[in-house]
Amino acid sequence: MGGIVILFMLMDSSFKFIVNEEVIKGTTDLGFAVHHLPILGTLALLATLLYIYPRTELVGALLLTGYW
Repeated sequence: MGGIVILFMLMDSSFKFIVNEEVIKGTTDLGFAVHHLPILGTLALLATLLYIYPRTELVGALLLTGYW
């Protein structure tokens, strides 16, 4: 189950850096501005990397829960 979360979040955070029409539309529909995309991508990537590393897995899980 954790592997699915990791793959999804890595894909999601990478799409925040590769801006296309679907990403912009989805982000603006959620109420965020386009200039927030790199910030959201960075936060998601950092939380996912913390979740992957076993010593910081709990902190990463908490941050991912807050991100969602």
